[in-house]
Amino acid sequence: MGRNFIVGDIHGRIRALQDVLEKVSFSPNLDVLYAVGDYIDRGESSLEVLRFLISLNSFKGVIGNHDIFLESYLYSDKADDEWKYEYGGKDTMKEFEKVKKKEKRRIALFLKNLPLAIYEEKYIVTHSGPPVAKNERDMNLYSKVMRPEVYSKDAIYPDISPLVDRSYLLSAYSNVDMSFRSGSYDPIPPLETEKWIFVGHTPLPSSLPFISEEYHLVALDTGAGHDNRLTLMNMDTFEFVQSDK
Repeated sequence: MGRNFIVGDIHGRIRALQDVLEKVSFSPNLDVLYAVGDYIDRGESSLEVLRFLISLNSFKGVIGNHDIFLESYLYSDKADDEWKYEYGGKDTMKEFEKVKKKEKRRIALFLKNLPLAIYEEKYIVTHSGPPVAKNERDMNLYSKVMRPEVYSKDAIYPDISPLVDRSYLLSAYSNVDMSFRSGSYDPIPPLETEKWIFVGHTPLPSSLPFISEEYHLVALDTGAGHDNRLTLMNMDTFEFVQSDK
């Protein structure tokens, strides 16, 4: 029987991804790889990360705010300046200059089909955190909502609001460390669920995963997009490894 792993924000760090998968002897034929989004930008090869994820039959990931900008660019051939100059999109665009149209379409479709949330029997996976919801029913409805299409010819700045709300994580973290702040937010009570919620998006101050039993939350962005380590976790045991690269 295979194992279920989840990886934090990869941000183009293909060597770090290969490193953590090697450490757990990941088997593409047996194991499942979940991911919290933000596969691109800032690292050495966003393109290679996407190619690898597409090659996995067992991959289950959600869309991140960085990824949706690339999706928009691939469909419209237009790029938002914030993505290009602040998010690292300029280097990602350069990687795609020599990519053939057929592969660009394949990658664009891959990104388009990534959901806002994964809602399963044991797990909930979102990029930045669940929306304001009181129970599993609300969360399940959210996971089935189709995210806004961003592939019209005029698409430049896609709707990233569902992908950047870190209120749930900050609410959980403030119970442990009041000094951790990342913008203003309205505190959110724990979601009424027995499932574990896995998120990324917010680099953690300790560069280690954060687990809150009260909020049934696991946060996995340990700063790979800022030259820190990438984290891979077994979703059932919470055992994790981190990259050396």
